[in-house]
Amino acid sequence: MIKGKLKNGFKYEINEKALASYEFVEALNEVEAKPYKAPIILEMIIGKKGVEDLKELLKEDGFTPIDKMNEAFEEIIENTAQIKKS
Repeated sequence: MIKGKLKNGFKYEINEKALASYEFVEALNEVEAKPYKAPIILEMIIGKKGVEDLKELLKEDGFTPIDKMNEAFEEIIENTAQIKKS
């Protein structure tokens, strides 16, 4: 597992096996054309519990703003890309 932390303080663990999978690459390629695939990728790399914990952290008035979730998703992907380059 790869551990990471977002600017907002959220700590997460990335499943390295998911990152090394063909399914991950396929999903990443689809996100640009189909942004609704982002939740699938996020769950694939940080797990269902990780996604639920992140949503809970970001909630405002009982709902998770999509812009904040997108920011977190992008930050996790950027962090992951930097880790993979190392």
